[in-house]
Amino acid sequence: MCNISALLAKKILILAIRRGTLMKNELRETVRSINPKFLLFYIAGSVVLSMTLNSFYDRWAGGFGAALTAINMSASMFALGAPFVIGASLLLPSFRSSKDNIAETFEELNARFLTISRFLILFLLSAIFMISWILRSYYLAILDFSHLSPDLVLAYLPSTILSGLIMTVLLSAVTTFIATIMDDWKLSLIANLGLFYILGMTFGSTFYLNSYDSLAIFGPYHLFRFLSLFLSSNIIDSVFGIVWGDPVMMNMIVGINFGLTEILFSLGLWITLSIVSLLITQYLMKQNIRRLKTENKLDLFTPDSQKLLIQMTRIKQFLKQRRLVLGTMLVIMLIVLPMVRFSLRLSTIDDLTTTLYESPPDGEMLALGSWAYGEVEVSAPPEGLNNMYQIRVEILDWGDCPDVINRYAIFDDEISIVDFETANETERDDLIQSRNWNITSDRTVIGNGFTGVQSTGTHLWAFMFVPAEGYPLQGIMHIRITIVVRAD
Repeated sequence: MCNISALLAKKILILAIRRGTLMKNELRETVRSINPKFLLFYIAGSVVLSMTLNSFYDRWAGGFGAALTAINMSASMFALGAPFVIGASLLLPSFRSSKDNIAETFEELNARFLTISRFLILFLLSAIFMISWILRSYYLAILDFSHLSPDLVLAYLPSTILSGLIMTVLLSAVTTFIATIMDDWKLSLIANLGLFYILGMTFGSTFYLNSYDSLAIFGPYHLFRFLSLFLSSNIIDSVFGIVWGDPVMMNMIVGINFGLTEILFSLGLWITLSIVSLLITQYLMKQNIRRLKTENKLDLFTPDSQKLLIQMTRIKQFLKQRRLVLGTMLVIMLIVLPMVRFSLRLSTIDDLTTTLYESPPDGEMLALGSWAYGEVEVSAPPEGLNNMYQIRVEILDWGDCPDVINRYAIFDDEISIVDFETANETERDDLIQSRNWNITSDRTVIGNGFTGVQSTGTHLWAFMFVPAEGYPLQGIMHIRITIVVRAD
């Protein structure tokens, strides 16, 4: 029994040593592709792409405002994922003829080790660039907020770097997967850039957000930003206090209120995608190694060259098929994801919009110089949002009205409908809050814009059409009125 255990332990030790040797070979083989030309292209390409997409930013006060500026500038590298995309593509030349010397028995382990080594090297390269980019962003922010003590800004730096490291792990896995599928550095570059372009177009790649951008948290750009804010939520700013978790502050400063649930859900999806990508990459890497070995044998003109040619044809067909599948998936994403975003955006806007008054389906008649008016109830918006009202008038029939008219509108909570009815024209004119001048018959809809309203409760609404200067006061219009309030 002891002999069997000793023999088993010896075999395990030998296997571990051989695996360690293979892993060492794979790391050496991957690192060997990082030459001065590689580094020059990697650094220059990453800097140029990240700076090109460096969006403008709001300038809020205090240490938090300066840190948010730095976070927004740092996030530019996630807009097109430049360090990950370029690094994953340039590491493809790590395939070398020395792989022909690896024993067939360990072919699967070799694919696993090469996957791990490529992922690790890409992570290290990207992490170095990411930290450098974040430090640069914080340095620029400190210069821009020179009136502040740097300590107030640098307090947010560790959480930003930690957020960057998390994103670097996830994006390195995904870009390694796509590069392995393509097995060609140019095609890999195009495919990975295409993926990030689609993600940016769908989820956004600028700091500005609205309350209906509920999908933004799933994009790398915004996930990095909000993860940085979440990880620094223990810091109390002298101006804003703790922004994270405060719906009013979140909506005011970053445009939307994401919480821990949204962060965890998005991270969970990305982590799952990354793990699945690395697991599949091992199988794809095995196919790539098999193709390399077959090419090497064909170069030697072995007696089995005809058999190898058939094998090589099959391998290339499989490579072509998986490239086609990935390309098709990217095209589908390019078409479907923006449609999903647009549909969800409309649904969210609809949920946040309340119709307060609407004319009958066949509309109503209004004589020029006469007021259309009524009362509506404005409810409080969701926490952290503000109400915006709209008095929209659709002209169904211009009738015999003059060629040019003006429009006056009122939306006020300080006057009742009774007071409005008993007021004289001068008093009503003093209540007018908005005017539209020189409306011609080619305008069929008036009042598409929204205006902020801070008050709630009963509001008087009223509007009137009058002829423009020089035209007679006569005519009746056929119109449809819609009054809505939207939380934003």
